[in-house]
Amino acid sequence: PTRASTCRDESPPKVDVLQVQAAIQEVALGLSQDREDEAKDRALFNTFRGVSPDAAVEDLDPLAVPAALPAPVPGRQDLLAAQAALKASDAMVRQVEQSFTPDLSVFATLGLNARQPEGGPAAADLWQAEHPQRLFGVKFTANLDWPLYHQVLAGARRARGSGEALVEDKRHQVAKDWEDLRRAWEGMQERLGLARQLEALQREKADREKVRYQDGRTTDFQVLRFEDDYNLSRVQTLQLTALANVLDATARYYNAEDQPW
Repeated sequence: PTRASTCRDESPPKVDVLQVQAAIQEVALGLSQDREDEAKDRALFNTFRGVSPDAAVEDLDPLAVPAALPAPVPGRQDLLAAQAALKASDAMVRQVEQSFTPDLSVFATLGLNARQPEGGPAAADLWQAEHPQRLFGVKFTANLDWPLYHQVLAGARRARGSGEALVEDKRHQVAKDWEDLRRAWEGMQERLGLARQLEALQREKADREKVRYQDGRTTDFQVLRFEDDYNLSRVQTLQLTALANVLDATARYYNAEDQPW
């Protein structure tokens, strides 16, 4: 009985120590991965701002959630590009119509000729510089290949119709992009509110567990586990805060505020 009692007294501390050691190893493993990710992010950040990848990064301002998304403005660049392409299609159709449309024109020419032709003096008098040449007429131009004309014109009109459909599709795509962005923003706000509540609960739980540990009513492993739960909830809040800034940047990009052109 004494030996069994001794085993029962020694087993819990031994298991507790193993749990703490395992928790410490998990934290060390995660910390090593975090350092590697930090190095990659630092190199990428320095590349974006045009400095050496291994340059030191000064302290940055903490992320804050924007109050609201920027309001959409008309005239997104890709929509304007599609509209410009449609104008080009219209110009192509007009060019085809003009080039194949019959044309009636009046022309007149006036010139002086000092050339000495063959034929004697009588003929030469008619070709002296003081005798101008006049030519008047009417010119009619028409393409006789009507099948070709209709085929080319039909192709040009189909191209214009395709351009109109492209502009309409682009207009719907722009509206869909803004609607998706608005829904993502609303979903982010809802999840962020829940994440903040969870973070507050996890922090209170961890703080109370530390008090219980000081009173000898819990173990090191339980304190570390609750502290880890709080840290995970904090990470979720930061991730949603970063998502809010990504959505804000996307809206500004749509409004051509952050575009390179």
